Amino acid sequence: MRRFNVLFMVVFFMSAVLVENLHAKTFTVDEGTLIKVTNYDLIKADRLDDGAIVNFAVAEDVVVDDAVVIKKGTKVKGKVSFVSKEASMGMHGMIAICLISTNAVDGQTISLIGNAQKGLSTGEAVDSGMKSGCMMAICPLFMFQKGESADIAPSSIFRSRTAKEYKIKVK
Repeated sequence: MRRFNVLFMVVFFMSAVLVENLHAKTFTVDEGTLIKVTNYDLIKADRLDDGAIVNFAVAEDVVVDDAVVIKKGTKVKGKVSFVSKEASMGMHGMIAICLISTNAVDGQTISLIGNAQKGLSTGEAVDSGMKSGCMMAICPLFMFQKGESADIAPSSIFRSRTAKEYKIKVK
C-alpha cells in the first residue's frame, strides 16, 4: 500500500509538471537584442571602488512576438570597471559600470553587453585637458578649483544588448 501511495504521488507530480510545460511556449531572444536599463537611485562615484557591484533594473518590457520575455523592473547586475573621483584643476570625475546580467521570465540568466558611464567620452577628456592648460596660464588659482563628480542621476537610461541567443519559456 505504501509503495502504491509513493508511486501515485510521483506520477501525480510528474503529470503536473508535464501539463505546466505543455502550456509554456518557447520564444527566441536573438543575440544583440536591445535591453534598456535604468537606475532607481543616485550613483555617486565617490562612494564606489573598482569591482563594486551596482544594481540597475530593466527599464521597459522586452517583448518577442507579443510575449514578454524579460519584465520591466527585473534586477540588472552591474560591476564598476573604472572610477575616478573629481580632482583639482577642474578635472571631472569618471565612472564606467559594465552591465553584466539580468533574468528572463523563466528564470534564465541573460548575459548582457553594455556600459553605464559618465564623464568618459574622449572629447570631454580632451576638452578638460585643454581647459586645464589654458586656465593655468591665465589664472594660477584655477589649480584649486575642484572638478565635478561623476554622479549618475536617478532614472538615467542606458542601452545594453544580449550577449548571445536565448530560448525563453513563457507560460
